[in-house]
Amino acid sequence: MLRRISEWLSLTQTEKRIILFLSVTLLVGVGIKLYKQTISAQPSFDYHVQDSIFTARSAVPDDSLTVRASGVSINAGVKTQVSSNIINLNTATLEQLDALPGVGKVIAERILQRRDSVGRYTSVEELLLVKGMSKKKLNQIKPFLVIK
Repeated sequence: MLRRISEWLSLTQTEKRIILFLSVTLLVGVGIKLYKQTISAQPSFDYHVQDSIFTARSAVPDDSLTVRASGVSINAGVKTQVSSNIINLNTATLEQLDALPGVGKVIAERILQRRDSVGRYTSVEELLLVKGMSKKKLNQIKPFLVIK
């Protein structure tokens, strides 16, 4: 029967393959559609709950910014006094750098070593070139540093 139809339509081998491909694609598409309709659709994620949590948390002021600006750092709920003086990065001592929040003795030594080997810092962002200094840590100590 198929032979008669193909002879009647006088299809080439390539045309037969294209018709077969389109038929299979159509059947697969119908199968996928039926599968999706019969399987109970999982409920979509309700963003309303997450939005309300975000709104509630956004309404609470961030006290850490005002506390940090006043010279007090909060680490794991424990308040520790930090040097409230502004430090010149090109004249700072090891002790002054070590007193900065998030900067330990090792990183302070690396800052000084880079200053000694490369020369004066021209911007605070150059601290990112020091091993162990991250953007987060730099943003913590930036209010306490100046370049002169």
